[in-house]
Amino acid sequence: FIEDDSYILLEMVAETFGEMLYSLSLHSRVGFRKQAFRAFVAMCECSGSLIRRNCAYNFPGVALVLEDKYAAELSALVETLSRDKDRDVRYILAKGFHETASVLARRGKLEKLFAPLIRLMKDSDPDVRISILENLHLTLAPLAKQAGSSIMLHVAPIFEGMRRKSHTGWRFQELIARQIEQCVHMFPADAIESHFFVILKHFIVVGVSQVKHAAARSTVKCLRCIVNKASREALLEQYYASLCRGAKADVRMQLVFAAEAALDIFSSVVFSLYFAPAVLRLYSDPVSNVRLRLAQLLPRIQVAAMSDDELGDTVKLAVMSLSQDTDPDVKGAMRNYDVSRQELLHGFDHDADRAKLAEEESLYKLGLGKSKRWNKHRESSIRSSMVLSGGPLRAGGSVSEKEKPPAFSKISSLKKKAFKGGS
Repeated sequence: FIEDDSYILLEMVAETFGEMLYSLSLHSRVGFRKQAFRAFVAMCECSGSLIRRNCAYNFPGVALVLEDKYAAELSALVETLSRDKDRDVRYILAKGFHETASVLARRGKLEKLFAPLIRLMKDSDPDVRISILENLHLTLAPLAKQAGSSIMLHVAPIFEGMRRKSHTGWRFQELIARQIEQCVHMFPADAIESHFFVILKHFIVVGVSQVKHAAARSTVKCLRCIVNKASREALLEQYYASLCRGAKADVRMQLVFAAEAALDIFSSVVFSLYFAPAVLRLYSDPVSNVRLRLAQLLPRIQVAAMSDDELGDTVKLAVMSLSQDTDPDVKGAMRNYDVSRQELLHGFDHDADRAKLAEEESLYKLGLGKSKRWNKHRESSIRSSMVLSGGPLRAGGSVSEKEKPPAFSKISSLKKKAFKGGS
């Protein structure tokens, strides 16, 4: 039994315990950690829920001071608090879990941290699940570095369970999609193929617009992490290109958002090869909103595909069709097409594009080999398009055979040869 005055004092100490302990550690290196640890354990086991909530709030600060000597014991305390019957204790613990994990992971106490992480991800309370999910990429970053693919394989299926529990909340669905985008590079390809693509396709089909956009972008990020060529191309068809055949316009619209994400994530060469052909089919979509969104993105697509002769005719057809569209908004968007394209040509970052291509060559073993030669051809194509006829290209996004510089005629044959043996 604790008297009221003593309990109030205990509440005050528990509320500021982490701050006081950290301040003390700045001036004293020895003689207090053992007593501080015992006091913290006692407060974590206190019957008063407010005391335990304060302990959960102060856990990152306490871990920062005591992890040198008590990392294993603190990890066990995290496990205990993750099982707490009080919802607010679990909620507060989840809010700061990423900070606690980043400290305790230094000592390699992974097996004791993954169990409470998974438990909080599966928690019955939606606010607890959202709290742990908000900073999941920060939580997993230090853990995944040491854990290896075997442990991460056990974490990936949890996303599907969270997706099932999220059917009533679109914000939770959006959060899942955005966290997959930020975490996907930490997971092995098998886990990505087995779990993430299915979840994201579900969100694209049934989610509200914010969820669809996040899922479309996350899908492209997942595709970037698939190294095997056969698997990557099969997944591209199943989860990207197939969107253009969606029965609903809002599903087909996500193909444009996914292509926009691909322009940000991939080099222009890989975008032209894998992503541009499917999205360009939407120029004849029966719904004007889909055509309008494509018209707004078309200048970026044309610049990315500048050195690809095979896409030139398709781009030209799309530009001509959308310029003559029956919808006034689509027509209005196409009036600025040449100006927008010229601005993009002048502002094109060759160094960034070259860096992406080099990374993709290393990751996918595309067989390009001569990345510098690729970019030399591409830059020649872009610069030539900027000065042909003393100004911007004519509407249609292509140049005539007479106007074509040598780089234009060589690039397609070079691409075919380069990608022929890609792994």
